[in-house]
Amino acid sequence: MEFKLHHIGIATKNINKSKKYYIELLGYTEDKKIIDEKQNLRALFLKKNDIEIELLEKIDINTNSPIDNILKTLDGGIHHHCYEVKNINDMLDELSKCGFVKITKKMHTYNEFQTAFFITPDNLLIELLEKY
Repeated sequence: MEFKLHHIGIATKNINKSKKYYIELLGYTEDKKIIDEKQNLRALFLKKNDIEIELLEKIDINTNSPIDNILKTLDGGIHHHCYEVKNINDMLDELSKCGFVKITKKMHTYNEFQTAFFITPDNLLIELLEKY
């Protein structure tokens, strides 16, 4: 199995406030912005060298979103790790044998990628990302 770290997803209540830390202190630069109305998420990708961070914020605070639990329990923080793979479908059996549980019912298209989310045997959320 070949995995390449693509980004780390971080849930935040305020992208503009959070991005200052990464830009001013750690030297990241803004890369791309994505709005996902279906998931009630606004995303800002920050980049430094080969490292990407995805800041995730709810669009509407009164509507459910995948980052709700982490915002309620920790007031924000690391939400997921995302790994780029050549073919998600080829990985399903291998991941299953290793104790990973797929939590998305179907693949999602996010920007130019096809994605699926899994829970690892030690209860971490990971996203697999396959470029078209």
